[in-house]
Amino acid sequence: GGTCLAERLVARQAEQVAQQGVPASRATLHRLFLQAGRILSPVALRILSLIAESDVVLGDETPIRQQDQDGKGFFWTFGNGDLVAYVYSSSRSGDTPKRVLGGTQGVLVVDAYTGYNVVTKSDGRDRAGCNAHARRKFCEALGNAPEAQRAIDLYTEVFVVERPDGALAGFVEVRSRSYADGCATRPVGYRGAWRG
Repeated sequence: GGTCLAERLVARQAEQVAQQGVPASRATLHRLFLQAGRILSPVALRILSLIAESDVVLGDETPIRQQDQDGKGFFWTFGNGDLVAYVYSSSRSGDTPKRVLGGTQGVLVVDAYTGYNVVTKSDGRDRAGCNAHARRKFCEALGNAPEAQRAIDLYTEVFVVERPDGALAGFVEVRSRSYADGCATRPVGYRGAWRG
């Protein structure tokens, strides 16, 4: 898992420094990479702690290919609007959310994946659905159900677009761009939570 990732990063770094005329062996770069990880570990743990203490946490998990291994690994992303932390796991089970957010209170904004259930039980965090994931389903349905456009339009109003003066008027920053699914905007940053 982690060693494989280190090897790939070191291989890329070795190529880049070689192109700049700097001789550096992969073994040296690998040692420096692991040493930096050990030195920065308290900072990474503090960032995770600050995120876990937050009233609102956003979470997601992304599969990654693992070189020379069967199966996939996962990068779990946890953020609070100001900080983002990435946690590697060889599993997509609820162990990682439990390790990061177990025993904390607040809101967890995630998709419908059941791996988060372990921290959204009655004594845990309140679960909030992710509007970007919900909106995406309407975008996927648009080809067969033109009436889905109404829901997409409503979501576009929720995903407040940047004002001409550059200030953000809402809780989600949106960049306008065309995507293959026919939707023109995607949320790219969290700005706070609305609670009624």
